[in-house]
Amino acid sequence: MGAIVIFIVALSVIFILKDNSPKKVQKITDQEAIELVRNTEEVKEWLILFSGPEQTSPKTGGRPAFIVDRSEENYHIIQVLENMPDHVVTFNWYKVNSQTGEVSKEFD
Repeated sequence: MGAIVIFIVALSVIFILKDNSPKKVQKITDQEAIELVRNTEEVKEWLILFSGPEQTSPKTGGRPAFIVDRSEENYHIIQVLENMPDHVVTFNWYKVNSQTGEVSKEFD
């Protein structure tokens, strides 16, 4: 009988320790961060401007581009730009929280 009680107590301790162990948080990837930025309302509206052949701007001939500038411990920094034949024009910079996926823009 004593062995059964010890066994039950041991299982209870293991169960409690397992449930209280820190959970590993899955961080989003660079590509997931780009998709989150691409799906913001202002970027979707901007992308409408690229309605020409091969997703180019009929006015400038430029193409939209999304570049991961850097990935810091808790954030992905994404540059959204128009890649023109002779230069690039930044639309905006975005900071994406790598744990929550929250997107904030750098410039209003």
